Amino acid sequence: MVAVDNLDQAKMECGELIAAADRGVFRWGQAVELHQIVSGQLTGRPTPDAITLFESQGIGTEDTACYAYVLRQARELGIGTQLPF
Repeated sequence: MVAVDNLDQAKMECGELIAAADRGVFRWGQAVELHQIVSGQLTGRPTPDAITLFESQGIGTEDTACYAYVLRQARELGIGTQLPF
């Protein structure tokens, strides 16, 4: 399984998948979006030894949400170091 942040973005920015699609060894219809996996829309792997490749293009809102969560947890736990900037 090939998972991407966002399929439309991957079609424009993911050089490895674009090249594989151009060579005919990959079809965009094979790709799924990360939200489908983490939300439970897609469950299981086709076989127990199947490999999932996550090709991240880095969507800024995901990064911001992650940082906000980590910051909130650190403040609640009273850990970390406040930097002067």
